[in-house]
Amino acid sequence: MSFKTKLTSIVMGSVLVFGLAACGNGQGDVAAVVNGEEIPMSEFNKMYESQKEQMLQSQQSASQSQQGGDSEEKDSESEASLSDDQKKQLKTSVLENVINVELILQDAEEQEITASEDKVKEQFNQMKEQSGEDKFKEILKENDLTEEDLKKNIKDNLVIQKYFEKNMDETEVTEKELKEEYDKMKQQYEAMNKQSEQEMEIPKFEDSKEQLKSSVKKSKQQKQQQEIIDKLRENGEIEKKVEV
Repeated sequence: MSFKTKLTSIVMGSVLVFGLAACGNGQGDVAAVVNGEEIPMSEFNKMYESQKEQMLQSQQSASQSQQGGDSEEKDSESEASLSDDQKKQLKTSVLENVINVELILQDAEEQEITASEDKVKEQFNQMKEQSGEDKFKEILKENDLTEEDLKKNIKDNLVIQKYFEKNMDETEVTEKELKEEYDKMKQQYEAMNKQSEQEMEIPKFEDSKEQLKSSVKKSKQQKQQQEIIDKLRENGEIEKKVEV
């Protein structure tokens, strides 16, 4: 994982799932109120801008791959903004994400789940050393973060990880689930081979077991995480201030 990818993950403040700042649409300084705690609009804006940048980069990369390298400059100009529908979907996604993170952090505090300052410092220093001093400062500036902001985000991320570790059941994967996942993968290969001139060899079940196990385990963990979040939302008081 690159430094910037890792930073974006931490900025999002979650192991989950997500130009508003300049819109001036009279929404005020609060994005949402969760169990009486206000989520600053600045936090929502940072996440929104980070996710918007990733979406634009993905669009540009896809367009350049389809049209060829000579169209890079043209693509950069034509893909410089999102459609109204995309903006609406992104705002909704980011708003739900910041609410989920706040709910988790509040419940983690009630359960006295914390992250050690030594662990925060360790991750912070690793990221700083990975990028180098100048690049580190540049990326912080691009994400509108101070070093203290980043340390807080690292701490929140560690707390969320520990929260799920404590509140989730051990994930087990059965042989039946592995075979069902293999059948899905096999069908995907067969579908791709029908559309491709060059046929790809379908991996054998035994050779794919570890990959399949990882995929099934991840899916089951995400389902558990969502169930925990759904329960927190059901029991929480949530007031959304951002218009989408």
